[in-house]
Amino acid sequence: MGLAADVAAGLIGTLLLLAQVTLLAVVIVGAARSRLLQVPATQAAALIAIILARAGLAQVVELSGRRVATRVMSALRAELVEQRLRPGAADLGNAHGAELATGAVQGVDGLETYFARYLPQVVLAVTVPVAVLLWSAVVDLESAVIMLVTLPVIPGTTKG
Repeated sequence: MGLAADVAAGLIGTLLLLAQVTLLAVVIVGAARSRLLQVPATQAAALIAIILARAGLAQVVELSGRRVATRVMSALRAELVEQRLRPGAADLGNAHGAELATGAVQGVDGLETYFARYLPQVVLAVTVPVAVLLWSAVVDLESAVIMLVTLPVIPGTTKG
């Protein structure tokens, strides 16, 4: 799986989250109407299945992200070694080989979190709010309009 598969799995996770909160809302409305004992077993089973699916999907995304990061890091290390072994690369001025190797290893290792977690989350940070807004519009248009108007204000309040 690559980065695109990570993003796809994240989007599937978003759809599962929307299904989860929708089912949870149904259960809460039933409880508010004093029908808690009448919640169908199928709804409870579906809720449990969705929660388990989301947990499994999160593990798949994490492992896939680490695989992508490992491939990218290996390619970068190979490129660094190739560059270092090229004719004329020996003249590096004051830099020592050990210092370059340490810097290269630490620098490349720093990319793991970027590729494994940050990059997929950036894509989801853009797509999830849109998915939630669209789903809200389907379920309750008035609530979606309120979110559309008020959500852009929230990030502006954290700026100093």
